[in-house]
Amino acid sequence: NNPRSDWWIYIGTTQTVITSIYSRSIWQQLSILDPFRAIIVCLVALIMYQIPWQNWGWRSKPWYVIAVTLPILTALLTANSISYVNLLVIAVFYVRIAIVRKNIRWTYISLWFADWGLTKFLLEYNFTDILWYASIIGLSLLAIAQFDPVLATALQRKNRHYLRIFGSGIVCLTALLFYQKTGIIPSIISL
Repeated sequence: NNPRSDWWIYIGTTQTVITSIYSRSIWQQLSILDPFRAIIVCLVALIMYQIPWQNWGWRSKPWYVIAVTLPILTALLTANSISYVNLLVIAVFYVRIAIVRKNIRWTYISLWFADWGLTKFLLEYNFTDILWYASIIGLSLLAIAQFDPVLATALQRKNRHYLRIFGSGIVCLTALLFYQKTGIIPSIISL
């Protein structure tokens, strides 16, 4: 239970990750798992996070740090090839962390991965309309303005209002600039 001995856990986990990467590089049959890499990492991280380490005489903090870090590192290291499904699974993982920790701010990481996944989905299916991308950004800002506990206080009311204006302004301004012909789409969105 000595915090100074936690570094063994980090070294052991790093060694396991490096061994997994090396195994994948020399054993080509493991390529069948590549499309599910982030999903597998999220499952391992969730199990790591849920294990009652304290009951077994271990400090839980290093295991929690590793568990919440692994999905982010996996996504960043496989950014070129990661699918939108994997990104959405990572987003769900961080929603679960937010629920367990009872801290809504963990959902910001989830929101970022969901936005990344939606953007990948739109690009993969050739949805090139700029309103889709502006909507992702604008709706994300509106979600933060709606659910952030600090912005819900009376002292932050003005900042919450500005964030809402900024989020809805991104969507409405994009609609106004790119759909001026009839004005129906900007009118519907602004309402």
